[in-house]
Amino acid sequence: MARPEFRRSQGVVPFGVGAIIDFPDESLMAAGLDAWTIEMQPEAAVYLKEATCLSEPRLQARLSHELGKDVSGLYMPPEAPELSARGFSGLNGPVITAHTPFVRFPNWHFCPRCRSMQYVPWNSPSNAKNEDLRCKNSKFRRQAKSNTQPCSALPLNRRPRLVPVRFIVACAHGHISDFPWSKWAHGDKKECGHEPGTLFLVSTGGAGLEGIKVECSKCGSYRTMKGAFNPSTFSEATGLSCSGERPWLGPQAQEPNCQESVQVVQRGASNVYFPYVVSSILIPPYSETLHRILDNQSIWNEICDVLDNIRVNGEPVISANMFSSKAKKYGIEAEVFAAAITEKYLHPEVWSGTAEQTESAYRYTERQAFLGPRPAPTERDEFDIKKTKISDYSYVVRDYFSEVVLIPRLRETRALVGFSRVTPYDGDLSRLAALSKKELSWLPAVSSNGEGIYLELSENKLSIWERTHSDIAERIDLINDKWARVCSERGTEFRPYSSRLLLAHTLSHLIIRQLSFDCGYDSSTLKERLYVSNDADRNMCGILIYTAGGDSEGSLGGLVRQGESGNLEATIIAAVKNAEFCASDPLCLESEGQGYYGLNLAACHACTLLPETACELGNRVLDRALIVGSEANPQGGYFSDLIHA
Repeated sequence: MARPEFRRSQGVVPFGVGAIIDFPDESLMAAGLDAWTIEMQPEAAVYLKEATCLSEPRLQARLSHELGKDVSGLYMPPEAPELSARGFSGLNGPVITAHTPFVRFPNWHFCPRCRSMQYVPWNSPSNAKNEDLRCKNSKFRRQAKSNTQPCSALPLNRRPRLVPVRFIVACAHGHISDFPWSKWAHGDKKECGHEPGTLFLVSTGGAGLEGIKVECSKCGSYRTMKGAFNPSTFSEATGLSCSGERPWLGPQAQEPNCQESVQVVQRGASNVYFPYVVSSILIPPYSETLHRILDNQSIWNEICDVLDNIRVNGEPVISANMFSSKAKKYGIEAEVFAAAITEKYLHPEVWSGTAEQTESAYRYTERQAFLGPRPAPTERDEFDIKKTKISDYSYVVRDYFSEVVLIPRLRETRALVGFSRVTPYDGDLSRLAALSKKELSWLPAVSSNGEGIYLELSENKLSIWERTHSDIAERIDLINDKWARVCSERGTEFRPYSSRLLLAHTLSHLIIRQLSFDCGYDSSTLKERLYVSNDADRNMCGILIYTAGGDSEGSLGGLVRQGESGNLEATIIAAVKNAEFCASDPLCLESEGQGYYGLNLAACHACTLLPETACELGNRVLDRALIVGSEANPQGGYFSDLIHA
C-alpha cells in the first residue's frame, strides 16, 4: 500500500491540525502540534526549525498582540523523507525531513463484505499487515449462502479491508467524536452489552438515510439513520451531550462540561473543519535582504549570544567591528549591519512593525507598499512592483479605477491559529479549538511565491455611484439584517458590511472567473485579498488578485501580462458582461438571500461563486446587482454605464 501523502502547503489549509483527510484506503486526522517532530525530538528540532522556519516579523508581531502571547516562530510542515527501494530511506547528517503525525479517526469501521462494525484504535498503524484494519468477524450473517466462510476464516491478505464510517458527531467548540452506534441502535431499550462483531451497518435499499440501518445481532434492536441529523431527535434517542473529545490531541485530551449542543455530520462535509488562517504579504522593508538575514532565527540567536555576554554597566555593546566578518559574509557594510542589529535588539517593536493595529490598518500598510516606490534591483527577490499610468488604459479601466499596479513577485505567508467546527470562526478566540495541549510559542504556517494585480477603484466614481442610487443601501440592509441575526444567535459583535465591500468583493470574484479563461490558470489557484476601509485616515477600496502556489504555476508572468494595457480592458469587459446574465436568472438576480444564512443576494455558483480556497469571506457577502444593476434599477450597477455604452 502506498503511504498517505499530501502537499506540504496543504498541511495548513485545508488539511491543518484537526482536519480529517480521506486517503484512498483510510481516514486520518492531522495530529496536534505536540506530536510534531520539533516538539517530540529535541535533538532533531534544531535542524528541523532551521529547515522549516519562515521569516515574517510583521505577521508574528500582529499574532502576538491578537493572541495575547509571544509568537516567536512560524514553521512549515516538514517534508517527508524520500522512499527508497526498501521503504523509507535512512537519514545521513542533520535531520531536515520528518513525517507529519496523524491519528486514526473515525475509529468505527465496517466490513464491506459482511457489514459488521468494528472499532479500530486511534494509534493503529497504516500497513498492509495490520490486522486491526482487516475484518475479524467470525459470523458471516448478511445474505450469505450456507457454505460461505466468515471473514475471520480467510487468509489475512484476502480479508476485506475495513472502511471508516461516514457519520460522526461534532460541536461548535471544535470537539468531535464517533457516532454512538450502540445507543442509536438500542434507542429506549437498555443496551445489551453487545460484543465485538454484533453491530452491523446495513443498506436496506431505501431512499436517503432511511436506507441505512444499524442493528444489533445479539438482541435484535435496530434503527435507521433517519432523523439522526436532527439535533432534538438525536438527543432524545441517545440522551448524549457533547463529550468534549479532542482526538487530534490524543485519547486523554478531553474537555469536560462542554455546554455546546452536538450535531451529526458526515465525515467529508465542509462544516467539519473551518480553519482560522491569518495571512500576510511580505512587503518592504521586511522583504529586504538585511531584514531577512536578521529575522533568521539561528542567525539572530548567534548575535544575541554575543550581545548578552558583552556588556558595560549592564548595557550591551554594539559596534561595527564585532560583526564585520558576518557582515562581509552577507555582502553588507559593517556599519549598516551594526545599526540594524542595534535597532532590532534595543527596539524590537520598531523593527517588527506596530503590533497593535486593526485589520484595516494592517492591510493599509500593504496597500501603501503597492503604491510606493519600486524596490532597488537587488531587493526584488521577494517583492517587486511595476507602476502603470492609468492614462495608458482606455476608458474601460480609466473611468472606473484610479490605480493599476502589476506585481511580478510577491510572497504570501499563511499561519494557522485554530479552527472551529459546525459554524465558521466568528471572531471569538475562545471558541477556537486548540492546536496543542500545552501552550506553544509557535504556529504552523506556509509560505508561497506568486504574482498579482492590484486594482483600486476610483474614489470619485464610487462617491457618485453611492449618492445617485438609493436602492444600494436597501440591498446592503437586506444582508446586514441577516448578518445581525446571525451575530445575535452566536452572541458575537455585529459589524455591518458596507456597499464598497460588497462591490469590491463581487468584482474580485467576477474578474477571477474571467482570468481563469484568459490566463489559463485554474480558478482555485487564484486568490483575492480585499483592501476596503471607510476610515478617514486610511480610506481605500482596492482588490489584489494574485496567485501564490507551492510550485511554479502562478509565477510565470501570465497574470501580470493580463494586467497590462490592452489586455486588462478585455478582461474587465468580459467579466462585467458575463455577470449581466446567469443561468439561474431570474431567480438569482431577484433573490433576497441565498447561500450561507442568506448572506448573498444575486450571486450563485452559476455566475459568481469561487472555490473556497480563492475567497477570503467563504463565498459570502456577494451581489452582482451592484456591478450590473438590478431588475428594478438597471442603471444602479457600478459598471452599468459600461454595459449600456
